[in-house]
Amino acid sequence: MRSEVTTQPGLPEAKKLVRRTDEVEDMSGLRKRWIALLGIGTISLSLLFVWGFLHLILALIFPRSVVVH
Repeated sequence: MRSEVTTQPGLPEAKKLVRRTDEVEDMSGLRKRWIALLGIGTISLSLLFVWGFLHLILALIFPRSVVVH
């Protein structure tokens, strides 16, 4: 089986114009901030899920002890 290699005209010049977001000036703390916010949100949602799951289990085990709001 033969494979063909095609080259696009102007592709090397276009690659020179593209920069990664890490290389952009004034973006040093932005990535760290997003990672921290994502971690805080994930932990908060996880704790909320655990609290709801435990509440459900306790409601199934002790149905008369649950206070209905």
